[in-house]
Amino acid sequence: MQVITMLGTGKYDSATYSWNGRVFTTRLFPVALVEWLKPSDIHILLTQKAKENDHWKNLQEELNGKVTVHPMDIPDGATEKELWEIFDSMARITTGNPNEEFTLDITHGFRSLPVLTLLSAAFLRSAGRVRLSHILYGAYQAQDSETGTSPVFDLTPFLELLDWSAAAERFNDTGDSLKIANLLNDKHRQFYVNSSQMKGESKPVGFQRIGKTMENLSRALSLTLPREVLPEARFLLDKLDAAKEETRFAPPFGVVFDNIKRGYQSIALDTAHAKMKEILSGEWRLVQWYQERRQWAPMITLAREWIVSVVCYCNGLQIYDMDSRRRSEDCLNKASSCDLRVPEKAGKAWDEVAQFRNQISHCGMQRQKIPAKKLQTNIERTMESLVALAKENGMDG
Repeated sequence: MQVITMLGTGKYDSATYSWNGRVFTTRLFPVALVEWLKPSDIHILLTQKAKENDHWKNLQEELNGKVTVHPMDIPDGATEKELWEIFDSMARITTGNPNEEFTLDITHGFRSLPVLTLLSAAFLRSAGRVRLSHILYGAYQAQDSETGTSPVFDLTPFLELLDWSAAAERFNDTGDSLKIANLLNDKHRQFYVNSSQMKGESKPVGFQRIGKTMENLSRALSLTLPREVLPEARFLLDKLDAAKEETRFAPPFGVVFDNIKRGYQSIALDTAHAKMKEILSGEWRLVQWYQERRQWAPMITLAREWIVSVVCYCNGLQIYDMDSRRRSEDCLNKASSCDLRVPEKAGKAWDEVAQFRNQISHCGMQRQKIPAKKLQTNIERTMESLVALAKENGMDG
């Protein structure tokens, strides 16, 4: 365990700090931390003025023989360049073993230093550079009038907001809700693992079911499996509706709740009770869903199979029967033995989609490879023909 702390130049009065049932009286909060946590090292961020102040001299005296002290010179943070220098200082402190645990103390920070160090530590945590056990603030001014003690606020739980931020951003960009699922599963465990300490308190009952459904849906989306995607999306929306009141147990989930519903609304379908044309319309919406999120490989892969399914449907064939699909593919490939009706727009869409799908399916190993940027542009252009085919067969509703 190591501690990162800081000193300013303000007037620090003696206070009796209280944290997790422990108390300690001191003018300098890092002394209390060393007493409570018994760290191996303590890193102290110091501006030049702070280093010249008596606080630094007094702190060294009080910590002498108790912990290895590492002073770290930092600028005042008056310019953007100096702010990045402070970030670099934090990065240097955490260089080494990524499994080392750190506690960040922002009690005696000056001006914007607590905010900057908090953001830096949070980023380094996300980058896998540091394990943050605690983020602590000794609230001297919040002294209890009866006990005379000042509470220590542990801000660590708010790191969860950063996890939710990353999860929400991933969902907005790609439609993948796996990170949100993991956070919901973690929240479920927190409530039920600590159930012995929460007797009589209400708990969420839907988080685990929602998390499991999100896992299934994200897996099916990543593997381009529309027969699983459509019903799982429908199932998820039902689970979300049933658990709307439980968002109070995870406020960040409440913020992204409606966005998740909107994100999956277009591809949700109860396929067990849907007609084949409705299923093909749902798969067409899934093609569009992939395209909107710039997921070109699953988009063009599904588009190719969807065209085959449309030909099967127009000829009264089973779309999941392999022989029927081969017959439809032969006709789309203009084989001489074709005995099926191919919709007018299907042929043009097939000619465009098939060649680009082959480039992706074969990982560009053909003799005449297409550069990634051009391939993406060509895939985007296929949407015009696909839209025409969907309209021709009434599947664009």
